[in-house]
Amino acid sequence: MRTITVREFAGLLQSLPPQLNEAAIRGLRSAAARGVDKIVQEIDHAEPYPAVDTGATRQAVITEPLLDGAELSVNTPQAAWMEFGTRPHMPPFGAILTWVTRKFQLGGTSKKARKARAQGAKQTKAKKEGGGNPRAIKHGPRMSKGAKAASDTAKAYAIAKKIQWKIAHYGTAPRGFFAKSMLVIQSKYAPQEVRHELKLLEKRL
Repeated sequence: MRTITVREFAGLLQSLPPQLNEAAIRGLRSAAARGVDKIVQEIDHAEPYPAVDTGATRQAVITEPLLDGAELSVNTPQAAWMEFGTRPHMPPFGAILTWVTRKFQLGGTSKKARKARAQGAKQTKAKKEGGGNPRAIKHGPRMSKGAKAASDTAKAYAIAKKIQWKIAHYGTAPRGFFAKSMLVIQSKYAPQEVRHELKLLEKRL
């Protein structure tokens, strides 16, 4: 058994608060690290629909240490719009068309895709004028790659126009993925991680 003097006890009391504070900070930083995964999960399952396209928002979720804990953030320009939604406004059509083309794999903007669409348009015109293969007409039309590309592009334009109209009249709905995540991080992860660090400190003392 080891005895402790009054002077040693006083020194222990003076050293304890900083250790407790450091343990709490380590716990908060651990909770923030877990929070990154939680935010990504909420992005993937956001309502009314997931906030996922190229994956840029998921990859932009980061945590940085602070003197008294840690900071969580999503460093993309669109993060705030997806989190809080937007008022009705006229969005740029080109950006929406690019999104629709990529999201639904329709059409394309490459030189090859433009050439295919042009060929499809010529074939469609020829069929309307009575040209084309009689056998194909007899057994039903067979869509060429060019015709399919032209059809896909038309679909992409139609979808993009509808989305643009809806945003212009109703805005976009808020997803709230960050706020939902923070509720879990603050009420569950932070207490768990701080308690864990305090138990480790207790074992060391």
